[in-house]
Amino acid sequence: MRTGDQSQTTRAADHLPGRILTLLLLLLLAGFVAGCRGEGRSGGDEHEHGHEHGEESGHDEHGHGSGEDEHGHGEEGEDEHEHGEHGHGEGAEHIDEATLAPAAIERYGLRMEVARKQALNDSVTAPARVSYDRDRLAHVGSPVPGRVVELKVQLGDRVQPGDVVLIVESPQFGEAQNDFRSRRAAVDAARSAYERSKTLLERSQGIALGEVQKREVELRVAETEAQAAESKLRLLGFDSAQIAGLLKSGETTSRYPIRSPLGGTVVKRHAMLGELVGPEHESLLIIADTGTLWVLADVPEGRLKDVVVGSSARVKVPAAPGEPYEGVVTVIDPALDRATRTAEVRIEVKDLRGRLKPEMFAEATIFPPAGAAEEVLAVPSEAVQTVEGSPAVFVPVEGEANTFAKRPVRVGPAVGGMVPVLSGLEEGERYVAAGTFILKAELGKAGAAHEH
Repeated sequence: MRTGDQSQTTRAADHLPGRILTLLLLLLLAGFVAGCRGEGRSGGDEHEHGHEHGEESGHDEHGHGSGEDEHGHGEEGEDEHEHGEHGHGEGAEHIDEATLAPAAIERYGLRMEVARKQALNDSVTAPARVSYDRDRLAHVGSPVPGRVVELKVQLGDRVQPGDVVLIVESPQFGEAQNDFRSRRAAVDAARSAYERSKTLLERSQGIALGEVQKREVELRVAETEAQAAESKLRLLGFDSAQIAGLLKSGETTSRYPIRSPLGGTVVKRHAMLGELVGPEHESLLIIADTGTLWVLADVPEGRLKDVVVGSSARVKVPAAPGEPYEGVVTVIDPALDRATRTAEVRIEVKDLRGRLKPEMFAEATIFPPAGAAEEVLAVPSEAVQTVEGSPAVFVPVEGEANTFAKRPVRVGPAVGGMVPVLSGLEEGERYVAAGTFILKAELGKAGAAHEH
C-alpha cells in the first residue's frame, strides 16, 4: 500500500466513530418521532373506541337500569304521591295532572264548587268607618238649672224609653209647678167673675156692658198665662196625667227626674254627683241604640254613578273578624269633600252581636241594583291560574281520588272578584274554586322533573 492511500485510510478511520454516533442519534430521533405519532393514533383510536363502547355500555346500562329505575320510581312515586308530588315516571300524558294527599287538601284550603251562571255587577269598594246612627242617638241634658243629686245609670247600662237616668235638685222646677198652679187658680177666678157679670147684665141688675167685657178680657189673659205655664211644664217632661195629678194633689217638688227619650245603651256619661247643671251645659248622658249603626263609606267621585240609594252593601271590619255585615245604602251626600274628592255614602247595618264600635275602620262593598247585568258563567278570581302563559282552571279527574287536571279556559276581565269564563268550562261542572296555587306549584315541579 502506498503511503498516500494509507494516510487517507487512516483519516477515514479517524472520522468513522463520529459519523456512526451521528447516524445513531438520527436513528434514535426518528424512532422517537415515529413513536409519538403512533401513540397519538393509538390514543385517538382508543378514544373513539371507548366512546363507542361507552355508548353501547351506556345504552346497555340504561336499558338494564330502566327496569330498576321504573321499579325505583314506582316506590318513590308512591312516597311522593303521599306528599302530593308527581313521580318522574308518570308519563307525558299525566304532566297536566296533580295529586294531593288529603292532609294537603285540607292544609291549603282546596274547595270545590259547581260552575254556575250569575250576574256580574261591577261593585264599588271603598274605605269606611263605623258611626252611631244619629237618628237613634240622644244627648240627655237638664232643661232646668240645679244640682245632680242622684245618678241612676252607669256607663254601658241598657235603658228603656221613659226610664229615669238621673235626678236634679232644682228650685226653679218647684217654682214652675207653683206658677202653673197659681195661673190655673187665676183662670178659675177670672172665669167665675166673668160668668157672674154676664148673669147680672142679663138680669139688668146694675152692671155695665163695659165691665162685663173687661172681665172677659181678664179671663182670656189668665187663660193665656196658664197655657204658657202648662207649656213650660210640658217642656220639663210633664205629661197630661202628671199635670192633672199636680192640679188634683197640689203637691210640688224641686227634684226634677231626667228620663231617657229612647231605648238603648248609655255610651257616654258626663254627669257627676253634686255637679251644677243647666240648659247651657253640655249633655249629661249620651244614649244610643247600638243595634243599628251607620257605616260611612268614602266613595270616589268617579264611582258615584254606580251607587244608588237602596243598593245592598257588604261591610268587613278588621277589628271584628268573622261574617261580614250586610247593609243598605240610605243616604248619598250631595256634596264632595274638596280635599279627597269623595262623597260620604251612608250604609245602615244591624249589629245584633254588639261587636261594632264607633270609629272602627271598615271596608264597604256596594253592589249595583239587581238585574243591572246579564248572567254569565263565572268563577272566583283565585280559581283561575296562569299556567305557561295561559289562563286555566283545575277540575277533578274522574275515577282518581284527590287528582286534579289543568283545564285551559278563555276568560274575560274580572268584575267584582269574579272572572267570566267564555269557554273551556261548562255550567254544572265541578272545579277547584280556592287553593289552586298549590296545584299550579305541583304542575311546575312535575314539569321540571319531566324535562330532567
